[in-house]
Amino acid sequence: ISSVDFPKCKYIGNYAFYYCTQLLDFNDTFKNIYYLGDYSFAGNRAEEITLYENLANLGYRVFESSRMKRFFCLSDIIDDFSSVLQGCVFLQEIYLKSATTRILSMFSSYIPSSLVKIEVGSGSAIPDEFLKDIRSINTVSLPRDITSIGKYAFKNNSISSIVLDDVVTIDEYAFSGCKN
Repeated sequence: ISSVDFPKCKYIGNYAFYYCTQLLDFNDTFKNIYYLGDYSFAGNRAEEITLYENLANLGYRVFESSRMKRFFCLSDIIDDFSSVLQGCVFLQEIYLKSATTRILSMFSSYIPSSLVKIEVGSGSAIPDEFLKDIRSINTVSLPRDITSIGKYAFKNNSISSIVLDDVVTIDEYAFSGCKN
């Protein structure tokens, strides 16, 4: 299978397209999805994946070892986001609708070294360990109305400049070890 198009689909279960390594195009498959099961698209070859507002459940390692370069999440995902992008070594850009602790605090241990850009659409706080020890990222776009930056949020990374006009709280070690 190299292409799927299920525009009315709302539920995709565990392992549904597990290691369909020729899968390149999802077309409108994710537009109405509210549930993506564990490993459901692990190992696919699509370069860009967009998850939409309806998504409420994102399973364990959904896109593990996929070849995506760009990942867009337009949902405020309510379930555990850990390891969704595990092994995505070609990932270069991530766009997240909002800076929610539930999503972002789990990113830092799974971000590949190929990632150079992350953009967050909205939110008022940068969670603890947001980009801790991530040295590959050189471009970060954050909402200008951020008021707090969590512990270790930017520790040991390569960001050279940051301007956030409304910040009133910067927690312990937030920028420690920044060399640029």
